[in-house]
Amino acid sequence: MKNYILLLSIFSVLNIFGQDSMTTSLVESIIDNDFPKDFGHYLLFKEGLKEPIINDSLQKFQIRELKLLDNNFPLDLIYRSNEETIDWTNYSLKNIKYLSSDEYKSFSPPLGKSIIFVRFNIKRGKYDSILRYKKHHTIVVKKKLLWNKTKIWENKKLNEELVKAWEIDEEINAEENIYFQISKPIFSKDHKYAKISIFENQRCKGEGYTVLYRYHNETWEMLLRYNFVSTKIWTSHAKCGNIQIIGTN
Repeated sequence: MKNYILLLSIFSVLNIFGQDSMTTSLVESIIDNDFPKDFGHYLLFKEGLKEPIINDSLQKFQIRELKLLDNNFPLDLIYRSNEETIDWTNYSLKNIKYLSSDEYKSFSPPLGKSIIFVRFNIKRGKYDSILRYKKHHTIVVKKKLLWNKTKIWENKKLNEELVKAWEIDEEINAEENIYFQISKPIFSKDHKYAKISIFENQRCKGEGYTVLYRYHNETWEMLLRYNFVSTKIWTSHAKCGNIQIIGTN
């Protein structure tokens, strides 16, 4: 009896490990193939995407398309609930930096940025170091001593430095402009097929979808992408996406 319990425990551990391994390989395949290629890392919410953000359903023509791609696809997988939660920090995902919904709003990156003012003639090495280690959504603006930072919109020269700093930040920190959310994948019983939902939150807008995958020749192949949803953010005081400052120091 003890040996039976021991074998059962070992089997359970191996099964969990196998599922975790398949989950990691699936998500890394999505990151490699579907996420922007020029990003050094990706900002992913550690909490998995939950329903009812994306409600799974397929039209008849989509089912026919799916069957043409793979006649063995288990259709029951499409309608299985995706309510289980997941903490992505428990998985060894490459090129990922994690966000928490306790600190960041999950529907969009911040609409504004904070400013760090530095001396106009700051040494290049120190300036580059500040850029490298600053907090997310912060820009570094060069300011001459006599420029009044409380009148940033009135001073033409200071305003030009602000625009320049904003553009530099948008270019070198493009990763900060998209927050990714990924649901816990649902696998078929034989782990050869999977369903997973993804949402890409950008400033002022977002889009999401559900994807069906097949595991073939030790790689995950996308079969069908469907259930597209989108969001758009409106602001009453300014056009969404314009330069907005939320704090200075």
